[in-house]
Amino acid sequence: MKKLLLTLFISFLFIRNTQAQIIISEIMYNPAPGTALDEQNYEFLEIANIGSTSINISGYTFTQGIVFTFPANTTLTSNQRILLVRDAVTFLQRYPSATVFGTYTGGLSNSGETITLADGALNTVFEVTFDDASPWPVLADGEGFSLVPINEASTTSPSSADYWTTSTAINGSPGVKETIPTETYEVYINELLSSPSVGNLDKVELYNNSNDTVNISNWYLTDDRKNPKQYKFPNNSKIAPKGYYVLDENKFNFLDAGFSFSSKGDEVYLFAANANSQLTGYSHGFSFMAQLEDVSFGRLVNSEGKEYFVRQSAQTFGAINATPVVGPVVIEKIMYNPDLQTDEFLVLTNISNERVELATTELVDSNVYRISGITFKFPEPSNTFLESGQSLILTSLAANEFRTKYKIDITIQIFTFTGALNNSGENISIETPIYRDTLLDNSFDNHYMIIDEVEYGIASPWPLVAANTKYLQRTNLNGFGSEAQNWVASNAAIVTSTPTSVSEINSFAYPTTVQNTLYIDNKDIVSISILNTTGQVVGDYQNIDHIVNLQSLESGFYIIKGITSKNEVVSMKIVKK
Repeated sequence: MKKLLLTLFISFLFIRNTQAQIIISEIMYNPAPGTALDEQNYEFLEIANIGSTSINISGYTFTQGIVFTFPANTTLTSNQRILLVRDAVTFLQRYPSATVFGTYTGGLSNSGETITLADGALNTVFEVTFDDASPWPVLADGEGFSLVPINEASTTSPSSADYWTTSTAINGSPGVKETIPTETYEVYINELLSSPSVGNLDKVELYNNSNDTVNISNWYLTDDRKNPKQYKFPNNSKIAPKGYYVLDENKFNFLDAGFSFSSKGDEVYLFAANANSQLTGYSHGFSFMAQLEDVSFGRLVNSEGKEYFVRQSAQTFGAINATPVVGPVVIEKIMYNPDLQTDEFLVLTNISNERVELATTELVDSNVYRISGITFKFPEPSNTFLESGQSLILTSLAANEFRTKYKIDITIQIFTFTGALNNSGENISIETPIYRDTLLDNSFDNHYMIIDEVEYGIASPWPLVAANTKYLQRTNLNGFGSEAQNWVASNAAIVTSTPTSVSEINSFAYPTTVQNTLYIDNKDIVSISILNTTGQVVGDYQNIDHIVNLQSLESGFYIIKGITSKNEVVSMKIVKK
């Protein structure tokens, strides 16, 4: 959607002009509790001038995040830092030696948001879109640490998690330049089994990517980043260089006195701590969605250095991770920046050897695929499906208009989504429900699994499509969707693939212009589906007697798809008077 992204969905604007030396140098957005009734009153922002000259910031204002405008005659000298706080009285109770420059109204969101500082002409000086979940430093989310830049002079986008780390000390260092520890860790959550079959156990693998042995004694493992101190690693817990450390539920859920991971979606996080059980600021982990039985998640790093936690083709505990599982339906084309916003589109393709039902009438919403990023769910109840090799189109334009404008064959299903694709890049995923909870009121709650995801970008190594005449075309449909090397820019006509098993037989039913009755001429046809021009199934007939009543259909064009006793698919077009 056309909005600045949270989580892994990040956008960035950082104007390097004469004002670029003014930065936000510390963010305390979710303070640890204290004596105050409302711990949010300990919030603060630190503003710094990292340049060599003084800057007059009179009239500078926050246009997003908080409400505050710097008064007249406000100058920041070189290396000066000033503090803006939510509640001065409460703040000074925790930081009695600090100096408060001003008090803002509003507050910082605990779940992440965009903070924009603009000059008097409303030109952006500094902007950051932060998040409270990995890969952002999660200890800044209520555990007492603040967000501070790893390098204040860095050219990395402040809206990238790579720009930030946690403060060295709990409660941060307001008004003082943070000293970043020289010791860093490369210990990662590398694999997880969250949905073991009966008789098996949840399992976690850590990987040490450094060239030194890492002592993880007294560190913590948890399934809830808001509750870090769950399982404590015992003394003499070490990981060899480039080595693995595997533990199962017998360790972290001993006699049911710990925790286990949910197959319906959960979190897994690792936290560094010292011998006094104090968290030291390093953490690593993931939030994950539902998973199939005995399928593990594995850490994957793409060519841009971004991390993902994906379905693996095999369990590989104690060894190099397996390749990711992609499909059965994947995103093949993305037009996110057309001349007209309404002409945006996605093309989804079934890369499996079998039919994939996107929605079924067997149980309402029991198998309805959805697309994140554009907030689209396939209609239900209906028998919407893709044959092997077949594609469909999702567009922001009305389906009939899109079909006419781009000369899309009537056999191709087209659906209209609301919202828009982000011209600055975002994460789009195809998700299918695999578990369901029935609630007390007999409603239900589905738990979804990601079957394909694409976090596309607008800069190298992603193909350039900013000319509004090209779209992203996936060249390796079986490759990981968020890998730029699997995409090219294309300006070819929108041609979607058709199932290899489909043949058009003009004589399997008659007449082609009907009033109320369609006759099936091919006696080998055992069932038919009727699709309208948007690709939606408007009629489904099983065990037919070769006479189909179409009286309930409105006048218009339709596609008839027939299934033979040999499970072959045939199709033809008809006109209903």
